[in-house]
Amino acid sequence: MTQASSVINDNCSICRSQFFDPIVLPCGHSFDRRCIRECVQHSNAQAQIPVESRTIGCPLCRKHFRSNVKFIDEWNSRQVVQSMENMAIPVYEIFVIDTSSSMWFSDEFFGTARLTVAKDFLREILNERKRSGKNLIACYYFNASTNQLFDFSVIDDNEISSIDLLTPDTSFFTKKTAVYDSISDCMQKFQNEIRGANILQESERKIYVLSDGCDNRSRPSSIQRYQLISQRLAKEATIEGTFIQIGLKNLKTGKSVANLLRYRFHHFGSGNAALFTRGFLSENPSEHNRFVAHHTSLVNTQTEQQQQRDIRLTTSLILPPQNNSQRQALLAE
Repeated sequence: MTQASSVINDNCSICRSQFFDPIVLPCGHSFDRRCIRECVQHSNAQAQIPVESRTIGCPLCRKHFRSNVKFIDEWNSRQVVQSMENMAIPVYEIFVIDTSSSMWFSDEFFGTARLTVAKDFLREILNERKRSGKNLIACYYFNASTNQLFDFSVIDDNEISSIDLLTPDTSFFTKKTAVYDSISDCMQKFQNEIRGANILQESERKIYVLSDGCDNRSRPSSIQRYQLISQRLAKEATIEGTFIQIGLKNLKTGKSVANLLRYRFHHFGSGNAALFTRGFLSENPSEHNRFVAHHTSLVNTQTEQQQQRDIRLTTSLILPPQNNSQRQALLAE
């Protein structure tokens, strides 16, 4: 079976340059035709191997094949991946970040402010989304009300730099935070965009809430109402929600928010921010990386039978004369 890297990689493993005339060896690894030939000629010349005994050795897995092995053209498989990628379902994501006064503080007496930790995390995510160029991202922030930082767009440097504009609410005596209000507003945003045909029905929709879990503005009756509204909107618009707790101060409150809204729950602080970010990107890849991981196996399945046939044909060419009947059987398959 062709390895994932051989199907989707655009660079030759020998020269590290973009493919010009890509081929696949029977072992499944890809190289530029010119590079593999020069590599084989060089290794055979150094070993002073007679022409009739020369082989082709894969530089990656070290498997050897007769010098008359049939190279497999790789362009078809990559074209299949490209055409499927062009039809990939778009992914819309809303990141909503808490800028209330409690985010000004850190868990430790001397430490990094929770808002700074959240902003650093968000920058890393947006930089990764920028590299993929596929997901459409919107960003909101909230304290006692919800505000838009930028609307759905493919991420570029302008959106990333706008994260620096986020500052905590300095109303230290009120400290009003409206977690449920903000989540409900973002859910309604998705619903309005779908009704206005700005978001395709056939798309993935996700919301990520970054907060320290403080919510001292919503009344119990309001919380229940927001819970019902958010669950209804999430069901109607098929929205996947994740609550990311920044710090450990209000951990119980953050968990209760996630449980009420049936969101996934994560938490991290300044001490493990880098580790959490790497794990998050692995668990929640960009649309492009998610597509590649999802469809590589499909492309491999489509090409496996042809690749196995090519390997059998190659094997038949090196069978000794006494196994001629076996050779004929292989050729007949």
